[in-house]
Amino acid sequence: AASHSEKLLEIIERKYWLPERNYYAMALDREKKPLAVDSSNPGHLLFSRAISKQRASQVATKLMADGLFSGWGVRTLSCHEAIFNPMSYHCGSVWPHDNAMSCYGMAQYGFRMEAASLFQAMYEATLHFNEYRPPELFCGIRRHGKGEPVHYPVSCSPQAWASGSFFLMLRGLLGIEPDAANHQLNIVHPHLPPFVRTLRMENLRIGRSLVALDFERQGERTFCNVVSVQGNDLGVNVVFKR
Repeated sequence: AASHSEKLLEIIERKYWLPERNYYAMALDREKKPLAVDSSNPGHLLFSRAISKQRASQVATKLMADGLFSGWGVRTLSCHEAIFNPMSYHCGSVWPHDNAMSCYGMAQYGFRMEAASLFQAMYEATLHFNEYRPPELFCGIRRHGKGEPVHYPVSCSPQAWASGSFFLMLRGLLGIEPDAANHQLNIVHPHLPPFVRTLRMENLRIGRSLVALDFERQGERTFCNVVSVQGNDLGVNVVFKR
């Protein structure tokens, strides 16, 4: 018998996949017909690992294409859609937490390069906000030259889940997979974006243990060293994939 996850994948595929767009529908209308628009919503399918590797590749490609990717991040709605408005709350703006879910999902499927590009875009956007704190959202106007992201006048700024988005993106890129119940920490195929050569992470709590880690990028590979472990014993495994 098919597992619940397999059944869910089949339902998502049957009801939401749009072959003519190579993408998933944003939603179903009241008549259960798919809304054929390109949005950031399918990035949540990456986050939840709800689709196949092939479909994940197609979703990641679409998210980082010109329509959805503004240069500062992924828009909620593609600029090629008729109702696109870069200054709309949900129809074309860029949300840090929304981008974090897509970024983490890309990394989970092994698309580290795409995830790193999205992380870098969000990082560079954040440099233009007060005290480097990402707001709830900002406008989805295309990035040009030395310009800066256009602020959304009434966004909550700062906002907790926007600020927390960078921790999720880093967790995905660095392949941090904690297993507190078994006193283990797995670091799977870590990947620092090209603009970051070294990164130290301290006081990372895994159960009753605190661990400090050093990451260093050398060429195209990122290496991880365990600096210290405090508290209970913790097994740290670093795994590299081709």
